Amino acid sequence: MPLYFFDVTDDGAVNHSDPLGTDMSKADLAEEAVAMIVSIASDRLPDGMTRVFAVSVRDDQNTVVFRASLSLAASWQ
Repeated sequence: MPLYFFDVTDDGAVNHSDPLGTDMSKADLAEEAVAMIVSIASDRLPDGMTRVFAVSVRDDQNTVVFRASLSLAASWQ
């Protein structure tokens, strides 16, 4: 199976660049990236009124093949 690298950012700053990668099918990487971003968001929220989490998935040629982001915008009315 191909090797994919999952890089995580929180509010635009790279927090984790995956140095090892994960063997998986291309069909599974989108589900894995979305599950990862939801898990990270649930661990780090609440922390302020706005937050953006993102996961970029690179292949073994260092090409980004998938991106997912999750945004929170909260305000008092």
